[in-house]
Amino acid sequence: MKKNIKILSLLCLFSFFCTIFFSSCHFLDDREKITYLIIENSDFAEKACELSHIPNKDIEWILIPRKTRGYEVIGIGSRAFAGCKNLPNVDLPDTLTYIGERAFEECSSLESILLPDGVTEIGNWSFYKCTSLKSVTLGKGIETVGGSSFQDCTSLEQVTFPEGVVYDVLNNQMGIYVGDGAFLGCTSLGSVTIPDGVYCLSNNVFAYCTALTDVTLGKDLQILGPGIFFECTALESITLPGSVNDVPSVAFYGCTSLADVTLGEGILLFGESAFEGCTALESITLPDSTKTIDDRAFRDCTALTSITIPADVTEIRDQAFFGCSELTAIDFGGTVEQWKNVQFGSEWDVGTGEYTVQCADGTVKKGGI
Repeated sequence: MKKNIKILSLLCLFSFFCTIFFSSCHFLDDREKITYLIIENSDFAEKACELSHIPNKDIEWILIPRKTRGYEVIGIGSRAFAGCKNLPNVDLPDTLTYIGERAFEECSSLESILLPDGVTEIGNWSFYKCTSLKSVTLGKGIETVGGSSFQDCTSLEQVTFPEGVVYDVLNNQMGIYVGDGAFLGCTSLGSVTIPDGVYCLSNNVFAYCTALTDVTLGKDLQILGPGIFFECTALESITLPGSVNDVPSVAFYGCTSLADVTLGEGILLFGESAFEGCTALESITLPDSTKTIDDRAFRDCTALTSITIPADVTEIRDQAFFGCSELTAIDFGGTVEQWKNVQFGSEWDVGTGEYTVQCADGTVKKGGI
């Protein structure tokens, strides 16, 4: 009996301390019945908080204050507005520094978003399936656009990245990172300009953006993730800057309208299936820096008639040009002997046309090695 009383006393004491702790960390704004979370030791304000919970998911309008109860509102917490399906717009205060994960997930009436310049990070899935969202403007302070942050925003037509962002690691200016699948499945997005200062477009960033016809990439871009333009079936042209070292796997897989490709000097590798199924591509010139053409890199490019391959290429791997039925001309920058010394993978030229390799000192017919 005494043991049970002791346990009950401990539980009551624990409950008491939890009540004190959580009441000191959270408070309720009586006007809107909104819960705010107090943020200790913030770098942005002496007294800071985040908007953490909206109890009424049927709201049609809200004013997010700059301050409440003396605390600056510097963040929108995870899932704070998730499922608010009747909310057409949100005015974000200029005190904000971050948007939490899934903060506006499935706000299916939200039409536009303008991020204040102080916002440095948009969390993963933050605007996932905001199916009425048509325009997004990122503020000057943005550093991280989280993974899947605008995935399946099927009405999104315009994304504006800030100009003047500097990417300079030596001086601790880190530029902008765009995470996995950030704009995946944005089927109304027709064009996008990635300005200088963006250094990474991660995996599948624009995959399945089936209306995307035109893309401009800035000079600071270094990292392209696999599948970045996967199945972008309307994409017509692309220019990759010299700062990019690799064309990653399935980067342009299934881009059936891609006819014009300009490649900057600096690319070393064309990854697996990088241009597989690009059925509108008729010719391409690989930069002198190229070393390796990976498996299926140009497989089933059925309109490809000619390609320029530099002398420093040492490997053309399995099925690299498999099914390129119109391929009749390969312009190789090295000698016949160098061509014969290239490591060719299995079936690398199965199903191609009866091509001739034009080398610096002669020619080689298909099957002549």
